[in-house]
Amino acid sequence: MLNSQFISHYCVSNAPVDTPWQELARVQAQRFLIEHSFREAKSERFMAG
Repeated sequence: MLNSQFISHYCVSNAPVDTPWQELARVQAQRFLIEHSFREAKSERFMAG
């Protein structure tokens, strides 16, 4: 049985073992925002055309 205490996703990284988890989280958040911006831009491009 799953509940909110379990992690629902994960990321693979080639960062050094001693990289702080806060840095990994920061980089992942940036990646999410960039990918979201690309999806949004593609959507707007096709809606305008």
